[in-house]
Amino acid sequence: MPKSVLIVDDHEAIRRELRRLFQSQPEFTVCGEAVDGADAISKAQQLSPDLVILDLAMPEMSGLEAAGALQCIIPDAPLFLLTAHYNRELELAALQSGIRAVFSKYDDLDGLISRARTELKLESRCGSESESQARKVSDRAEDGVQEPVRSAGMEETAELEPICQAVSPECEQCTQPATVHCTKCGKWFCDAHAEDEEWHSCRLSPGEQRG
Repeated sequence: MPKSVLIVDDHEAIRRELRRLFQSQPEFTVCGEAVDGADAISKAQQLSPDLVILDLAMPEMSGLEAAGALQCIIPDAPLFLLTAHYNRELELAALQSGIRAVFSKYDDLDGLISRARTELKLESRCGSESESQARKVSDRAEDGVQEPVRSAGMEETAELEPICQAVSPECEQCTQPATVHCTKCGKWFCDAHAEDEEWHSCRLSPGEQRG
């Protein structure tokens, strides 16, 4: 039976890409989505997911803030933090909050899938496919059939691209590509609207994330 995943992110495009990612793996199914930490707590109570993917910066409640409550509600479910602001200090704070692993949105997501399989004690897909292929080769060898030799360059691979490259967020106030992600309000803006107090009251602070 596939393991259920709850995806928590205030950005719809990110949630959609994560859903596509997990639904493409036969051992996972996405049971629900939440737009912030408070919504995640409510959905966790309703759905009892096997795994929760939490965004860090969200308007109502951050992923770190939600982690403590989620641990009480679903103590056996691993909590993963996905962020565009990865650093060592954040990782340590996340681990202290009960997060099992922290992933950057700018890194390849094959590590996230691999860690999810490990935490949920699922057999590696590559390992099971290799064993299946080995059995087929052995059976064909017994029948006297010669198998062609495949070089490493001939192997079929499906690398997972970074989530920030897989999605193209749009500005909250227009259809232009977003270049600024505000960690205060959690919204995405183009350069023009990010600096416009009429649309973005909190503005950018020093060191704010762009892109």
